[in-house]
Amino acid sequence: MKLLLTRHGETNWNQENRVLGRTDEPLNERGTAQAKELAEALRGASIQAVYTSPLKRAGVIGEMVAEDHGLTCQVDDRLIEMDFGRMEGSRRDDEGYLLEKRRFFARYPGGESYLEVAARVYPFLADLKRAHPDETVLVVTHNGICRVIATYFADMTEEEFLSFSMKNCEVRAFDL
Repeated sequence: MKLLLTRHGETNWNQENRVLGRTDEPLNERGTAQAKELAEALRGASIQAVYTSPLKRAGVIGEMVAEDHGLTCQVDDRLIEMDFGRMEGSRRDDEGYLLEKRRFFARYPGGESYLEVAARVYPFLADLKRAHPDETVLVVTHNGICRVIATYFADMTEEEFLSFSMKNCEVRAFDL
C-alpha cells in the first residue's frame, strides 16, 4: 500500500503561531487556496481511498480530492488532532507549552500524551493496510498526527521528534 499523507491548509491560529488541537478552526483564505492547489495537484494521481480527520480544516481537502476521484471521503476519529488540553490556544513559543511538549510520556494538562495518540494512530495504519493492501490512500490530518505517523516508518531521536513538522498541504509518501 502507498500512503499519501498531508496536513490541512492554513488556519488563523496556524498563522498566529498558536497551538491548535481539537478546536474546529476553519481554513483561512490562504488555507482555502492551499487546499484547492493541493486538490488540483492530486487530480491526476491514482488514489483509491481518502481518509480524513473529523475536523473541518482537514475535511475540506479530503472532500475535494475524494470528489475529484469519484470516491467517498471516509472520516476516521482516530485522525483527530492531539488533545493539548489547557495548552490549546497557547502560543507555540510559550515557555509552558515548550516544557510540556518535551514530556513525551505525560499527558498535556487536561489533554492527551503522545503515547495515547500512537495508541490510536498505529492501529489505524494497520487497519488501512489490511483494507487497501495494493492501493494508494490519501490521509488528511494534522501536524501532531503526521508526527506520530512518521514515527511508524522511521526511528526518531527526541530532538527529531520535537522538530518534526509538515507544512500546510505538504504531501509525503510512505510505503506501508
